[in-house]
Amino acid sequence: MKKKYLYFVLFIGFLIFLDQLTKQIVDIRMTVGQRIPIIDGVFAITSHRNLGAAFGLFQGQRTFFIIITIIAMVIFIYLAKSINFKDKKFYTISVGFLIAGTLGNFIDRMLNADYGVIDFLSFELINFPIFNIADILLTVGVAMLVIYVFFLEGKQNEQA
Repeated sequence: MKKKYLYFVLFIGFLIFLDQLTKQIVDIRMTVGQRIPIIDGVFAITSHRNLGAAFGLFQGQRTFFIIITIIAMVIFIYLAKSINFKDKKFYTISVGFLIAGTLGNFIDRMLNADYGVIDFLSFELINFPIFNIADILLTVGVAMLVIYVFFLEGKQNEQA
């Protein structure tokens, strides 16, 4: 395995570990629906299970999510061909976030078919849907990839 891919796999593995660790802590130490305020009225750890996607869309469509995950992973693996921590850090991190976030929630769907993905981060001030580390990785990864494609890629190509 090339050194760049080894670092990339270790990076993704660490992110998935972090995601799964936090979910397991919530699953073991909290009951579903239990809320632990961190900043009262602003942010809490709230144990929640999501059988759908972001914002509760497509509830109970496990087969659909498995198919979408497989398609997404094929695309992300294709994107991973161009990773390079030295010359394309921003791009490489964005693809790593996308892969780790996708696999983090996929693991939940496969292991917890009855109750879905474990969500626990709750921003109550803006009444935002409850989410998890994998969701953060996916959101930030998409934003970074968009920034890279529209603002950074051309500049990197000019410099090369």
